[in-house]
Amino acid sequence: MGRTLIEIKDLAFRHAADMPWLWQELDFQLEEGETISVMGPSGCGKSSLLRLILGSLLPNRGSVVTQPGARISMVFQDQRLLPWKTSWENVAFGITQDEHNRVRRQALAEQALESVHAQHLGRRYPHQLSGGEKQRVALARALVGQADIILMDEPLSAIDAISQRSLLSCLLEIKQQQKTSILYVTHSQEEARLIGDRVLLYANGKLHEQGLQTKRREQQLEWSRWIA
Repeated sequence: MGRTLIEIKDLAFRHAADMPWLWQELDFQLEEGETISVMGPSGCGKSSLLRLILGSLLPNRGSVVTQPGARISMVFQDQRLLPWKTSWENVAFGITQDEHNRVRRQALAEQALESVHAQHLGRRYPHQLSGGEKQRVALARALVGQADIILMDEPLSAIDAISQRSLLSCLLEIKQQQKTSILYVTHSQEEARLIGDRVLLYANGKLHEQGLQTKRREQQLEWSRWIA
């Protein structure tokens, strides 16, 4: 692994003084090129953890430190595509407006769509897409800005089983081809173990290391080829 992109130290968080702690004494690091799966039941605070990393929530104690200059993208469970924009326009929205001219932005958006096997969806609007297709577009939007870190908030939980398996295969391809670090939040044991280089399991406000699986990379490659 390379440099540390996210470091969380002694973090504690709850939404209000009269509410239970969601996180206590939380410590972990996300390294460059690493994928960490955070697994836990619904409502345990997994989404709040991502918001703490983004800075939209503040910890009651402890710290969240991200590598200066690191680009962070987010993939939500509900996609959050702009209904009045086509797929490639939604993807291009992830590029800073003054970073490239329109032609270059479109080319980058089309390249990102191709990386998730959704290039044929570029001219369609969100209402013309299935749930799985919308999630592919959302993933392309996260990739187009060449993010160093992608935060993924249960991205497969709202789509059908066939689309879930297809997108898992796509995510494994991205892991193998790019150095992007991923923090993947899920309540699915299958997703956590297939995607993560490490699996952190929620219990009583803390994350417990599940360790590396034997020959995990080989298993991921084999599963990706099978599902394709």
